[in-house]
Amino acid sequence: MKTVVRALIGSFFIHLVYYGFPFVNGYVKTVFYQPEFSSESAAVSVLQNDVAFGGEWIDPFAFSLSFFSIAALCGLLFTCLKKASARRER
Repeated sequence: MKTVVRALIGSFFIHLVYYGFPFVNGYVKTVFYQPEFSSESAAVSVLQNDVAFGGEWIDPFAFSLSFFSIAALCGLLFTCLKKASARRER
């Protein structure tokens, strides 16, 4: 049971990094962005009037499948590491 809980926690943190990094990266780029008006004033173009807000929609089935697949891989990894460390102790 301990391995299952560790595998689920490992999968949670892997998914947190995978889905959270683009958010943090975009936020940091937005905060520190400083446009250069002098170099872009020569090429003026018309911008679109509509702005789309939101992000990519994540399919719940695919997310669940991904979450539990990564949890199974983490569980397999933890089990192999546990057996390898038990062999070293002998």
